[in-house]
Amino acid sequence: MSNENIEHDGITSLRIFLGKSKIISAKINEGEKDLSWDGHLNFFKKPYHNGKKKLLFGRIPIQVKCSNRDYKETEKFSLEKADLNNYLNDGGILFIKSIYREITEYKIYVKLLLPLNIKEILSKSPADKDTVSVELKLVRNIEEFETYCKHFLENQPLQRNLKNYLNINELKNKNTKLIVKTIQRKGNEIEYLSLAELINEELNKFFDTLSVEEQKIFKSWPIWNLRKFHN
Repeated sequence: MSNENIEHDGITSLRIFLGKSKIISAKINEGEKDLSWDGHLNFFKKPYHNGKKKLLFGRIPIQVKCSNRDYKETEKFSLEKADLNNYLNDGGILFIKSIYREITEYKIYVKLLLPLNIKEILSKSPADKDTVSVELKLVRNIEEFETYCKHFLENQPLQRNLKNYLNINELKNKNTKLIVKTIQRKGNEIEYLSLAELINEELNKFFDTLSVEEQKIFKSWPIWNLRKFHN
């Protein structure tokens, strides 16, 4: 089978999968593509949106790859650093891989590539390498896919300006005070260790409220990417 046919059938499988969602509208390029992107997903605030602009929650850029073969629990893919730098400058991307045996018999894998994830991947890659390997997660159902999309859109604005990023691990040995603002408390100065304890306590409480499937997703993401996670 030619690469063009594999791409066509794989994207068809992906469209079948995305068609199960009532809040996602996919715009996937086939054949004619942009430099580092293959289209985008429009993510809406609620079902039966009828494509109304005022109901758009956000727009997620995507890159799509397809394969016609048996599938596994996890998948890996080699990405060019040039593409990763483009995604970093653009605020991130949702990488999707569609693997199918038949058009209606498929598995969908994803990798959330937000600015902090991309920066970490690039920092760990040898300077003389032009590509990096990333691991993709199997998506069990469309509801889980929607959770990934919402997580991307909620965290993307927070990570666009990496100059504002605070690595809490670097504060361990410093006598640093932080202002923590919450709904309950307008402002309190607390030591770093107290802040860490507060974060851990709140995350543990939140973890206990999740379903088993959501807990699996929760465990797979860096702790700071989870601070805006919602059901």
